[in-house]
Amino acid sequence: MHMLLLFCLQAFVEEGARAPAPCKAPRFLTASTTGAFVAVGEEGAVHFLDGTTLKPLLKVSVEATAVGFDETDATATILGETWIRYETRAWTEKDRGQLPDAAFRKGVAGQALAASDGDVWYRSKGSELSRARLDDGQAWVLTKNRSAGFEEVARPLAVAGPVVVVDAGGMGAIVIRGNEYGLAGSPLPLAAAVVGGRVVVVRKGGESLYDPVTWKILWTREAENAAAAFDVRRGRVFCAGPDAVRVWSAATPEAGGTFGGGYRALAIDGASRSLYALDGGTLTALRLKD
Repeated sequence: MHMLLLFCLQAFVEEGARAPAPCKAPRFLTASTTGAFVAVGEEGAVHFLDGTTLKPLLKVSVEATAVGFDETDATATILGETWIRYETRAWTEKDRGQLPDAAFRKGVAGQALAASDGDVWYRSKGSELSRARLDDGQAWVLTKNRSAGFEEVARPLAVAGPVVVVDAGGMGAIVIRGNEYGLAGSPLPLAAAVVGGRVVVVRKGGESLYDPVTWKILWTREAENAAAAFDVRRGRVFCAGPDAVRVWSAATPEAGGTFGGGYRALAIDGASRSLYALDGGTLTALRLKD
C-alpha cells in the first residue's frame, strides 16, 4: 500500500520542503504570483512565509479574510475591513486604509478577492458585491452589485472576464452587469476558476464544469471535498478529499488520479510549479510535475 501511494504521489508531484504549520487553526492558504511567498491566515493574524523554504518572514496581527499579491510579488495586500499593503523586498508597510462599506463576517475566509487586474471584489453592506481599487491609502469603489433573488453575496470566488462567480449564501451564482443569476448544480461552493477555457466550480459535494459564454452546465460529479486548487497552466484541478487528493483535467474530467490525503487547504502557484498543502499541523511544498 505504501509503494502504491508513493507511485501515485510521484505521478503528479515531488515532495519539497516541510515545516510546522504557523498556527493551530488556519483559515486560508494563499500562494503568491511567482511562488516567492505563501500566506497563512488565522484568527487575528496573517503569516507570510518563504515560498521555497517555508521559513517565516513576517507575522501581522490583524483580522483578515484574504491576501493578494501583485503580478511580480513586489507587494502583498492583506484584505480585511482594514487593508494593509506591504512592500515584500524588506516587508515594510506601504499603505493602509478602509474598504468602504465592507461587511465581513467574523471568522469567514474568502470574503474578498484580489483580481489579476489589481482590483478587489468584496462582500459589502446590503448583501452587495463591491469592486474597489486600492492606492495611496484610499479605496475607490468602482462598482456595486446588489443581490437580486438571493439572501446575500457571501464570497467572491473567481473573475471570468466580465463575470464574477460568487458564493451566494451557500449557492453558486454569477454576477454580470449588476445582475445575479444562479448556477445549476453548485450548492455549497468552495472554490472556482477558469481552467482550460471552462469554468470549474468545486463544491463540498462534488465538482461542476460550465460553459463561460452560455453558463450551461457541461459536466458534474459527486464527491466529498474539503479544499481545491487549480493548475491553470496545465488545465488541471486538485481536489482534497478525506482520503486523497484527486487530480483531474478540465478537458477530460473523467481521467485523472490521486495522491496523499488528509489536507485541509491547498494552494497552487503556476509560475514556480508549486503546490502547497496544509494538514492539521504541517505545511508542505510540493513540486508539480508537467
